[in-house]
Amino acid sequence: MKFEDWYNEKALDIWRNAEPEQELFPGLLPKIKTESEVLIIGINPSHDLDWINQNLARDEFKGKTAEEVFSWNKKKIDEKIQDVIRMEDIARNPDVKNRYFNAIDSFTKRCGFSSWEHLDLFLIRKTKQSDAMNLLGKNDVLNDFGERQKELFFEALEKLEIKTVVVTNARASKIIHNEIFKSKKEIKTSIKHNGKHYFFASMLSGGAMDNFSKERLIREILENKNAVSFESKT
Repeated sequence: MKFEDWYNEKALDIWRNAEPEQELFPGLLPKIKTESEVLIIGINPSHDLDWINQNLARDEFKGKTAEEVFSWNKKKIDEKIQDVIRMEDIARNPDVKNRYFNAIDSFTKRCGFSSWEHLDLFLIRKTKQSDAMNLLGKNDVLNDFGERQKELFFEALEKLEIKTVVVTNARASKIIHNEIFKSKKEIKTSIKHNGKHYFFASMLSGGAMDNFSKERLIREILENKNAVSFESKT
């Protein structure tokens, strides 16, 4: 089974059993290049209606509305899934205007990577991160709905062969850092774990990460790449 098929079925199963029932489809994956050079991690998929409606105007969607495509309905999963996945594919296309993914494409090129993939830690579609987190737990403690999504995320990491992982969200960085490092007191900007090198940061787009922090992150990643390249040649 292809990685994205496995992942999407797991995500849909979480949604089928979610209580209360969710309003929108979970974040799903288009075709994934499992051997890409770098994996970028966000916290949850946004639901930007302006961007969605602009791209639903394409002929291939035959005049469907955002509600028709993304509203969650257990009885109509098969009818909707291909449109949902297609929208995810469009969002990642560097030739399509998308502030979030365009920032990722630019950043990875600055780091010297020629290929990248993207995963979100959680799959709930909310434009405001605080709205998503309110549905996933309280006081940094995840409920069952949040835990199942986190478990899927770490399962996915194990299946992917990508060795460099950059977490571009402060909240996601905290959750993943604490899960791997098992420490809430000591903060590390990067961690090597199970054959992968994790770099922790905040959001690339929207001004969350200042230019100086972004340059430091790029330099740290480049230094690691050069070190790995040197070791492989000796």
